[in-house]
Amino acid sequence: MPMNEGYERYLALVGRVDHFLVEVRKRYGDQILCRKGCGDCCHQFLSLWPIEAHHITEGLKVLPAALRGRLERQAQAIGWNQCPLLVDEACAVYDYRPILCRTYGYPFLSREEGDPLGPLVSYCPRNFQGLKEGDRLEGEYLLDLDALNRMLAGANLLFLQGPARIPTTEISRIPISEILRSWDSKRGGWAQRDEEGSSL
Repeated sequence: MPMNEGYERYLALVGRVDHFLVEVRKRYGDQILCRKGCGDCCHQFLSLWPIEAHHITEGLKVLPAALRGRLERQAQAIGWNQCPLLVDEACAVYDYRPILCRTYGYPFLSREEGDPLGPLVSYCPRNFQGLKEGDRLEGEYLLDLDALNRMLAGANLLFLQGPARIPTTEISRIPISEILRSWDSKRGGWAQRDEEGSSL
């Protein structure tokens, strides 16, 4: 199956984001407490665009069958306030985690979420506790959230126009729990569903 151009752009975007975050850690590493074992940001409902749902399924393929089974059971059992991919306060598909999960906690800037007084600058409240009143983060280390979202949206639209192993052409977001429920372990991919919702 040929590589989807939108997915190629997404993988390139992930690489750029990861490189940027490495540079942020080099500059502010002592102020950033995000690390394995802190799953605070995972205790919330999260839905993804189809391109990232596809990326999650690529991660599921490389997991041991027993772990995949555990994730599928968690997707059925847990509520909306926790990501079903969370195992012992760590992401089971860490290398394939969505861009939001990669960037959560790091400092970002958003003009769209700002107000007339200026753009919004935010980060996880556990981070940067050493900053004093009046201290400002250097602009080159602020993630431009608006630009990132535009690039992600563009890659997603291109992804939906090309060949993809995902049973949707809709732009609507997909809950992570539904990604796991739609996973067919025997086929190693998405289960196609008929109009009644039964697997085909």
